[in-house]
Amino acid sequence: MRVVCQNTLSQALGQGPSIRVAHTRALESRLKNAAEEALDKIQRHFSEIEVRFRKMVTFEMSEERLDAYLRSVFPEPLRGKDEKQYRRALAQTQRDRRESLRLYCEGLGNDLEGVPGTLWAAYNGVTEYLDFHRIAYGDSKWLENIWFGESNRIKERALEEALSSMARVN
Repeated sequence: MRVVCQNTLSQALGQGPSIRVAHTRALESRLKNAAEEALDKIQRHFSEIEVRFRKMVTFEMSEERLDAYLRSVFPEPLRGKDEKQYRRALAQTQRDRRESLRLYCEGLGNDLEGVPGTLWAAYNGVTEYLDFHRIAYGDSKWLENIWFGESNRIKERALEEALSSMARVN
């Protein structure tokens, strides 16, 4: 596979859905059909995620659940040979949890009716923190980090953990 754009890179790496269109004489009609198919897939995906997000708003968080959620999203760092590096990583983990907890209470939109004290508020606190408050690589790498880097991976873990938290209770 010759990688020429993000779509083919994602396809080559097996990440996310992709569309294949043979480059033949009927390319224009194939592209139109592929675009319609892609939009349909996107709409179905957003409908599915909407259902999950709405469920998260109905899921009440106790102190214990919130603590467990933040510990899963920001796990303890592994202790290696370098004690100084471990302490820095542990301090970052503690800061991540503390700031996500603060935004669980004070984050944008977390004061709307029905949101305080829910799993949605916890997830929203984590994502707001990662997207707007935890700038690990300086401004030049900010967008790359939240789209493709460590912050993106943590947000994926936050969503997976939120969904599995609901599944464990039900």
